[in-house]
Amino acid sequence: MDHEWGAVTPQLRPAEMAMLDDVPTPYYAYDLDVAERRVSELLALLPADSELVYSFKANPLPGLVSAIGSAGARADLTSPGEIRAAEVAGVDLSTALYGGPGKNTAELSGALLAGVRTFSIESFHDLDALNAAVGEAGVEVEVLLRVNPAEPPRAKLAMSGVASQFGFEEEDLRDHGPLTTAEGVSVIGFHIYWGTQIGGPDELAACFSNAIDAADSLAVALGVDLRVVNLGGGFPWPYAVDGVGPDLAPLR
Repeated sequence: MDHEWGAVTPQLRPAEMAMLDDVPTPYYAYDLDVAERRVSELLALLPADSELVYSFKANPLPGLVSAIGSAGARADLTSPGEIRAAEVAGVDLSTALYGGPGKNTAELSGALLAGVRTFSIESFHDLDALNAAVGEAGVEVEVLLRVNPAEPPRAKLAMSGVASQFGFEEEDLRDHGPLTTAEGVSVIGFHIYWGTQIGGPDELAACFSNAIDAADSLAVALGVDLRVVNLGGGFPWPYAVDGVGPDLAPLR
């Protein structure tokens, strides 16, 4: 279509061209087949017992969420609004992960009421709030401790190894020792998110290996029965530009 910045000639399929005749523009159109294929491709690159969680903060539209879920990804939620979006999309909230900094007891109680049973906890304040919410609800939940490792990654946007509002500082957890949790609250692992757009397979593998080492060490220090490590992703992919991502097959 022509506009004041020049001419753009999108490569559209016949079905997409037909949509231009039927729907007023501008609008967003999502190819759900592509979304499902991306999930399947990523799962195929990872060890067979890996699971994917899709971050609703990326895009919570129900149709897109449903397609991604049907391809095998669980939901990663960080707000009451995202819980509502998940409910509209028909997500099984008992399989969802609920995280994000600055949670309070009321918010966590709402998540429990909606059916969430797995939480990523980012601070001692968060843990106290979850202990209180679980004590009131009388349910059982599983917890990942989000950790900000001391070692910085090689990423375009680093979320660890630097001062951050996200996660426990690694040394704070080590200094604290075994955690006190309410009845029904089980710490089963760690959540370590290094950053976004991590260079490529070698850099990703290095970050993931470091995360596993940190989780192993912290599990011993805190007395955690380590069952889950959330490696956080950070997969590089073209953003706001044309192109394709790097070959991630070496990750397997």
